[in-house]
Amino acid sequence: MLEPDVTKFQECVEACACAALAANGIVATPASGAADDGGEPQIAAFIGFGGEKVRGTLMMAAPFGLMRGAYPLPSADGCAPADDDVLDWSGEVVNQMLGRMTNSLVARGIVLVASIPKAIQVDKLWVSRSTHTSVCRLNLRSEGGGFGVWLDAVVSHGVEVFALPPIEAPSMAEGEQILF
Repeated sequence: MLEPDVTKFQECVEACACAALAANGIVATPASGAADDGGEPQIAAFIGFGGEKVRGTLMMAAPFGLMRGAYPLPSADGCAPADDDVLDWSGEVVNQMLGRMTNSLVARGIVLVASIPKAIQVDKLWVSRSTHTSVCRLNLRSEGGGFGVWLDAVVSHGVEVFALPPIEAPSMAEGEQILF
């Protein structure tokens, strides 16, 4: 991946991650340096994607308590949501991040097809620092703690994603539906 695309992907990941998180009640701002998890259990949520020109993985690592607090539905018995529900919800949040990325890239003729999101609880999460220029890493902070979002993407040889001219086509606002 060429350096201009790396920079633009970083901007895209930041905008899409912050928008998806905000839509789900998590106000996040970029932070310098790796986040301190304070020893709290973490969730790793990830989703793969593929396409003719770009393929890769988007991952979020966040404190379990932060994602439990963002869970959108009250439980039937008034208790906190079950751990499995929080994991599923975390997968949905990373899916929404990728959806926003997909919507921003389709205007440049880049089509991404998402896999099924997955999420796991981890006691200690260790992410190696990649030397590949195709990796975008975003450190975020919120009231619920620090967390990270990573994009590892490979672009087909000779494709400059953000050098492709945008396609001016009307699109629907987020949340609108098409009924058939």
